[in-house]
Amino acid sequence: MFYEKEEKPKEKVVPPRKNVQAVTSVAIQPINVTYPGSMNSAEYQAFREQFMRILDDENKRNYPGNDYYEFVVMKNAMNAIPQETLRYQAAFAGWSTGGNQTKKSLLETAQVYLGLVEKEIKDFESAYQQQYSQQVTKNEQIIDQKTKEIQSLVERMNLLNAEVNQLKQENTANTASLTVKHDAFMAAGEAQKREILDEMDKINHYIT
Repeated sequence: MFYEKEEKPKEKVVPPRKNVQAVTSVAIQPINVTYPGSMNSAEYQAFREQFMRILDDENKRNYPGNDYYEFVVMKNAMNAIPQETLRYQAAFAGWSTGGNQTKKSLLETAQVYLGLVEKEIKDFESAYQQQYSQQVTKNEQIIDQKTKEIQSLVERMNLLNAEVNQLKQENTANTASLTVKHDAFMAAGEAQKREILDEMDKINHYIT
């Protein structure tokens, strides 16, 4: 996990004690979470547990408050009731007897937990974007730069290859032309040389 939430010292808050007699018979335990089949990775489960701890910590800070957390715990304890509607109604009936609890107060406290989760998501997203920029976007920019450099080098290589081929063609033509001239000159020179030598022999032979 690249994102680790910084743990801050918790301040002890002691709210006015509320009548929680109706929920003290229900053991407080982490809210049961069902993982979607497509989200069963170790990272996903670790993050779900992290959110569960956030909710549990908030509940402990508010203890002995009777709020959304206790309602969900009570509702989950009634899983033996097959009808979802009846489970919610029965849980609310038991939860609301712990004091002046209403649907409004239940939703208000749920909003507090929702706000905590949304803050965690916002903080995580901010850290994620920073890490993504450093580890991915930066590399993508370098990749783009290197790709352009490669393309430039490829174009340069193609140009050099074309120049080399042109020079080779010129060399072939020049070699042929110069070879013809060289051979003709050497042949003419040798002929002239033989002619002079022949004349010299005749002069030596005929003139005393």
